[in-house]
Amino acid sequence: MEVIKVVNKVLWISRHGLRDGPAQLEQLLGGPLDVTHYRATLIGPDVIDSMIDTYQPNRVVASIPIGLQQRMVKVLDERGMPPMIKPVYHHRKTSRYISFSDLGQHTDQEEWMLHHFEEVLDMRYESRILRKEDSHDSKD
Repeated sequence: MEVIKVVNKVLWISRHGLRDGPAQLEQLLGGPLDVTHYRATLIGPDVIDSMIDTYQPNRVVASIPIGLQQRMVKVLDERGMPPMIKPVYHHRKTSRYISFSDLGQHTDQEEWMLHHFEEVLDMRYESRILRKEDSHDSKD
């Protein structure tokens, strides 16, 4: 009997490079990945629906602001799709020499390392623009 591996069609939304993320995710999902890396900035929550329609992924990995995460979680749930996957990164400072106009400049830089993935199962987020009259700490 021939074993057929299902390819997970993944929409990966992140402005950052993927590095070893797809390889780690492939191990977790137990099969090969067909990754589409979407690097552009998402303008507003309405773009989420059209992205899912356009790319038709099986899974979505996203490093996006919390308001967009909330919309993505809702859209995936309404469509009966698996939960959004959120990569969790840790960073460390590294010392490197970087050339500015052929002068050796020492600078501290941050290096982001993928630590693990999380599935976002549910999300509730509410906000409002803070104004002085709304502040609980206001003395006026």
